[in-house]
Amino acid sequence: MGSRPRRDERAAALSGIFLAGENPAVLTGILSAFFPLLYDNRVDMPRIQNLKIEIPRLDVLKRLHYNIYKTEVSDEVDNLIDKMIKEAYILIHTKAVYRDFAVSGRTETEVRLAGTDFAVVGREVGALLRNSHKVTLCAMTVGEDLPRRSHQYMSEGKNTEGVILDAVGSEAVETLAEKVSAIVLRNAMLEGALTTKRYSPGYGDWRVEEQRGLLKAVGANEIGIDLNPACLMIPEKSVSAVIGWER
Repeated sequence: MGSRPRRDERAAALSGIFLAGENPAVLTGILSAFFPLLYDNRVDMPRIQNLKIEIPRLDVLKRLHYNIYKTEVSDEVDNLIDKMIKEAYILIHTKAVYRDFAVSGRTETEVRLAGTDFAVVGREVGALLRNSHKVTLCAMTVGEDLPRRSHQYMSEGKNTEGVILDAVGSEAVETLAEKVSAIVLRNAMLEGALTTKRYSPGYGDWRVEEQRGLLKAVGANEIGIDLNPACLMIPEKSVSAVIGWER
């Protein structure tokens, strides 16, 4: 294991990020050299690990079907939510992987990608990507410890704790997905592009079975994501998606 960069070296790296301008290769080199815990660059499949996230408490309440303007949360539930959020921070281990592909062709229902047999198939997702010259495929997870703990609570008859922790986990991975989307937007802007919204298999007419090809194309096994026979991701609190680039 190499020594950590000194403070003056980190300052030089930050200066280099600004001097990198529109050269994404320079930016990638700086990030991977000076922030290895967050950015593990493996050819064209960058991996992100230990990305810090902040779990949005209000969104946890909404996921639990509380109307934050009309429903009064009991002190017991309020305290349990705080307890489960604190526990979640201990249990989550954020990981993500993404890969960029040029669009090589398209029809109304299919977007073909250069360098892979995988194609994005579906009329609705095709419409989303109709102006995209490039896409990013991505997958991310908060790990298996949190859902395992949620199931453990359930098996012990602590259903309230289990349900709340499950909701917290869902909001945690959604927050992680938003952070990854922001990284993809940053990369696109370096090339003078903007990005579409994130779109996942299982939305609209994009069949959830297409997740198998997406995960293979992006190398999701590198961060421990697999599929069950129903093509649902393991660990449970995982997200996969496509994001389009538009000039």
